[in-house]
Amino acid sequence: MLHLGSKTIEYAKPLMGMTPPRISLLAFDLDGTLLTSKKRISDRSLAAIKFARMCGTKITICSGRSPSQMRVFLDMLELHGPYVASNGATVINDLSGETLFSKPFSPSAVKRLAKLFDFFGYDFALVTSDVFYHTPGYLRLNLLDSYDELIASQGGKLSVRKTLGFGLSGFEGEDVIKALCLPKNTMMSDRLECLLHDDAEVLCAVSGSGLFDISPAGTDKSDALKVVADYYCIPMENVCAMGDYDNDISMFESVGFGVAMGNSIESLLDVAHYQTDTNDNEGIAKAIEYLSPWLGR
Repeated sequence: MLHLGSKTIEYAKPLMGMTPPRISLLAFDLDGTLLTSKKRISDRSLAAIKFARMCGTKITICSGRSPSQMRVFLDMLELHGPYVASNGATVINDLSGETLFSKPFSPSAVKRLAKLFDFFGYDFALVTSDVFYHTPGYLRLNLLDSYDELIASQGGKLSVRKTLGFGLSGFEGEDVIKALCLPKNTMMSDRLECLLHDDAEVLCAVSGSGLFDISPAGTDKSDALKVVADYYCIPMENVCAMGDYDNDISMFESVGFGVAMGNSIESLLDVAHYQTDTNDNEGIAKAIEYLSPWLGR
């Protein structure tokens, strides 16, 4: 058993009975995985990740969040290297600030989505690397406020928000790497799903909260994570990914070892090699404890 800090971390059980490969790169999803339900990284998780880094294992984040919303967590992890944002639409090297990969929406796709949202009266947001554009009635503004409170508590730079008017009024034309829409009721949700289904330029994932997370077609965490692995000259079979939701499935299918959280959806468990505890019960630290014999280059 390995002791991280003052606590002993218990083992969990493999799903497939597979012996892990050498783990040279650990990739963490944020929400529902590395973050607790209070949107914090626990001290035990931070200690476990520090231990993994001391073993020679590289660390990265693969999140659906925009780069500006990830900044505070990158600082907490002292992550100085490439990371994946917006469900794989962009990969940024935090060490140099260089964008290693980016696949934004085409300008025509942005206009088409905005017209659709405006016509049917949806509140929505357009996400760029630096700015969060949203309609005045956007339903997740309270969540953005909580993000900003956390950033401010850590002495970080607050994300930039700008209000959108009808017909993209107020939008300054930057590359959009993600769109968000949270319909107000089931009827609006069903209609939006039908409207987006046949659009060849968009990829849509719906979370348990009913949020439509809309990305450029052809983007996923798997391809973006490979950019990170290639940066470190690490084969994908020596990468371990940890996640909880359907946007993590592509990662699990492409890496050597996939760790599902105890709060994961069933479809992710189907492709996971191992299930750890929940994000609120030190699942990350317990998974790293289990993997400790295989960590390093």
